Amino acid sequence: MTSRFLFLREHFRWMGRHSGYDPLCDEVLRMRPGDHRSVFVRRSLPPGTRPVFNRLRRRGQGSPFYNIYGARAEAEAFLRARISKPDLVHVTYVENQLGLLARYRDHLPARLVGTVHQPPGWYRLRHKNLGQLKALDALIVMGRAEARWFEARVPGRVHFVPYAVDTDFFRPVGPAELGKQAREPRCLFAGRWLRDLPALEGVIEQVLARDSKVGFDLLVPHADRKDDLFLRLSRHEQVRFHAGLDDDALLSLYRSASLLLLPMFDCLGNSVLLESLACGLPVVTNDVGALPDYTREAFADLLPRGDVAGMADAVLRRLGDPTERDARGQAARTFAEQELSWSGAARATLDIYDAVLAR
Repeated sequence: MTSRFLFLREHFRWMGRHSGYDPLCDEVLRMRPGDHRSVFVRRSLPPGTRPVFNRLRRRGQGSPFYNIYGARAEAEAFLRARISKPDLVHVTYVENQLGLLARYRDHLPARLVGTVHQPPGWYRLRHKNLGQLKALDALIVMGRAEARWFEARVPGRVHFVPYAVDTDFFRPVGPAELGKQAREPRCLFAGRWLRDLPALEGVIEQVLARDSKVGFDLLVPHADRKDDLFLRLSRHEQVRFHAGLDDDALLSLYRSASLLLLPMFDCLGNSVLLESLACGLPVVTNDVGALPDYTREAFADLLPRGDVAGMADAVLRRLGDPTERDARGQAARTFAEQELSWSGAARATLDIYDAVLAR
């Protein structure tokens, strides 16, 4: 008999239709059709229920990302599981959605799988109840080294499955569109979470001091530009700011870039990195977190964290050799197609489901 799955899902408002982790669920459902259900986190509450869901949030909260809407979705998933009795429940964002299911695990008539999206450093600093992870029958982690840290907390239940990207949507410019590309060298930076912004400022200043023709596109939401360094960077005409892009505008921004500049403190899966690789961008970033799992020497320069001079040198070196840059971009695209597809991630996830259910 075919197993039945219940997914606890979330799509964040700052992500387009082709970004984020939620495509995994659709790919799993495509590969393993059946009587499966999904519960989505919704940013709304039925009238008069806020006090109830606030109490549930307080009972389940361990992560600071676990809010009243996550509690509502988790309560709905729990009730659905009690009624429809799926074989397995997958909490797709442990930091946002796991609380009540862990607290009342003994009353859940299903196996429980979860995916973490934050690195161990974040858990050490911010999570208040790591014991919640012990409620999971399997924990999916997006970095090999990070999986070892979680393995020490939930032995025998941790699995590394790489993050993935929609390589059909995120793709390089085709031959018919080459003439529409910007000819000036441009570096793309995007995001705010776990980014090393002081290093970004230092790299931009050093690059512009040596080559004023280089442009920089910074995709940063308006609400996240409060740091004074953005005000300092805005004095440069070569720096352009972007926000609120739809899917097509985001794709166009990737495809107009020459390379991705991504100074990081830490990370697990990173949508900006994977989408850039799928669009054929060489990468200059840091040797931190799970980044070695998603990069290769053929297309990425990994510098020590905080090495501003080294990153600036790498940017200028790659921009100064268009032939080599194009070759590195092709290598990035090939890697994304071969190693970072959602079909590959879904097959690995289904293998985990099957192993958990077999136990």
